Amino acid sequence: MEQAAYTIWFSDSPNHQDGYLENISEEKMIELSDRYGFDAEEVIHFGETYMWEEGVEPYMNPRPLSDDVVGGCYKVKKT
Repeated sequence: MEQAAYTIWFSDSPNHQDGYLENISEEKMIELSDRYGFDAEEVIHFGETYMWEEGVEPYMNPRPLSDDVVGGCYKVKKT
């Protein structure tokens, strides 16, 4: 049976490894979405979302290297 885990990343982390919260359950990811300000439903249904500095998506096609993206969350398939 295939399960999903989630990773939350932060672009401003001075240490690459410290900038990730990995192997998060769906329930924990939903809980953390309120704290970090991202759309948990978008991650669940589309596999990825971003977090913006002002908390508002400024455009329709966000890129992880945009200046105003401060992090994101994505789904990781596990078996």
